Amino acid sequence: AQQRLHASLGRAEIDVHWRWNSSSFKKGRHGDWYRRHPKVNFRRGGAWKPYIILQAMLRAREGDWVIYHDSSQYFPEGFSSSVRPLLAWLESQRATNPCECLAAVRLRQQVQHEWQQRCAPPYGLPPGPEPPLDTLCSVLHRIGACGSADPGGAGTGLRDEECCASIAAAPMLQHAWSVWKKGPLGLSFLREWVMYSEDSHVLPMLPFVDQTLNELLVHKLHARLGLRVLWAPSLYEQHWSVEHDLAHFGPLAFGRNDGTPFKHLNHVLDSLYNEQITGKAFLWMLNLSTGGEEEEEESIARLAWDVNHVSPRLWRRSLCLLPEGRPPNAGTVTDSQLFLMPRRGGFGDRVPWGLAYRAPTAWSGPPVYAEASPGAPNTRGLLEFARDNTEAISEQWLYKNGLSEAHMAGTWHGDLVPMWAAEVIICVGVFNDGTMPWPHNAGLCTASGGNISFPSFRRLCIDGEGKVGSVCGSVLPNQRAML
Repeated sequence: AQQRLHASLGRAEIDVHWRWNSSSFKKGRHGDWYRRHPKVNFRRGGAWKPYIILQAMLRAREGDWVIYHDSSQYFPEGFSSSVRPLLAWLESQRATNPCECLAAVRLRQQVQHEWQQRCAPPYGLPPGPEPPLDTLCSVLHRIGACGSADPGGAGTGLRDEECCASIAAAPMLQHAWSVWKKGPLGLSFLREWVMYSEDSHVLPMLPFVDQTLNELLVHKLHARLGLRVLWAPSLYEQHWSVEHDLAHFGPLAFGRNDGTPFKHLNHVLDSLYNEQITGKAFLWMLNLSTGGEEEEEESIARLAWDVNHVSPRLWRRSLCLLPEGRPPNAGTVTDSQLFLMPRRGGFGDRVPWGLAYRAPTAWSGPPVYAEASPGAPNTRGLLEFARDNTEAISEQWLYKNGLSEAHMAGTWHGDLVPMWAAEVIICVGVFNDGTMPWPHNAGLCTASGGNISFPSFRRLCIDGEGKVGSVCGSVLPNQRAML
C-alpha cells in the first residue's frame, strides 16, 4: 500500500512524501524516542502515529498542508485523484472549522460500544478485570477530559460521573488518515495527542490505542480549538448496497458497524467529486456540541447505532457478547432468499423468488426486505416471507436443544410454483458468531432437530473460505457461510 501511495503522488498533486516504517525508529533521534517509550508502541498502533504527524507538522512551513495516511491492509491502493479539492473544501469551512484540519471521521456507533465490544481484540493491553466504562472514566480523568483538571473541555460544569456518561454516549470517531494545515490550533491538538500517547497509564488501556486517544481528545478539545469531524453517511450506504455488511469480506464481521468505508481517503475524494457533479451534499463537517443542519441530523438519526434505540438482543449481538447458555457452536442468520431453478439449467441459473431478507449485525430496526428485481417470477405461490423466529420459539429452548437461532425462510404452495421451475432453493447466510469452528457436516435443520426432509432434498454449502461442497468445510468464528 505504501508503494502504491508513493507511486500516485503525481496524480494526487502531493509535493513530498515522508515515508515511515519500522526502520525509521532504529537509529537517530527518532530511534532514541522509540526506545524511551517501549510501553506505548504496539504492532497495530501506538504513540508513534501522533509522533510522526507532529514531526511532519514541525518540518512543514506555516500554512503548508500535511496529510497522514495509514498503509492500509483493507485498501492497498494509491490515490485515485487529486487531494487539492479536499484542501480547498476545508479552507472554505474556515469560519466554522478554524483549525482547517480533518482530525477524525464520525462513525455510527457510540464511544461506549467501542469499549464494551468484544468483536475486535484490543490493540494494546488485554482488558483488566474492572468494567470497561470504569476504565474509560479513569482515562478521561487522567487526560483532563472530565473532573477538575479540565478547565474548559468537554466536562466543564458536569459532575464526574455525568461527564463520563456524556462522553460514553458521544459518537465514536475513527482515525485512519487525517489532514492538517500548519497553524497554532492544529499544532496544539497534536502536541496534546503526543503528550498523552506517551503516558503508559493512558495509551495501553485504550481499545484502539492512538485512534481511541485521538477520539477522546477531539471530544475534549473540539470546542476550544474549533475542531469539526467528518460525517459521510453515503459511504456507509454505498458499502451496504454491495452487501459488504453481510460479512463477505475480511476476517472480522462487524456488519453495519464496519468502519472500512473510511479507511482510505479515496472514498472521500470520490464523494467530493460526486458533490460537484450532482449538486448534492455527501460530506459534512459536524459540530459535536450543537449538531448540524436538518439533513445532517436526519442522516445521523437514521444511521446511528444507539443503545437506547435498539433491542437488548441486537445490541448484545453487535458487541459480540454471547448470551448465557448459548452453545459454543452457534450461528446468526444475516440474510436469506428463495430461488427457483429452471428445469433446463444449473445452480448458476437460479432466479430470485420473492423478496430478499436482510438482517446483518447492527441493523437498525426490524429486518427489511430488498426490492425484487424487475421481471422477477410470479409470487402468487408464496404464502409467507422470511422472518426471524428465535423469540417466537424462545432463545433458551433453542439453547437447551443445542441450537442458537431459528429462522423462518418462507412458505409456499407447491401447486403454485411456476411450471418452468424444477426446484425451490433456500439460501440462508449464517455468520459464525460462536466460539468454535463449525463441524464439517454443518447444514440446515428443522427447529426440533434433525435434517430437513422433503421429497427431494439436497444440501449445498459455500463455506467461510468460499469453497463449495455438499457440506460445509471450514467455517471459523467471525466467518459467514451460505447454506
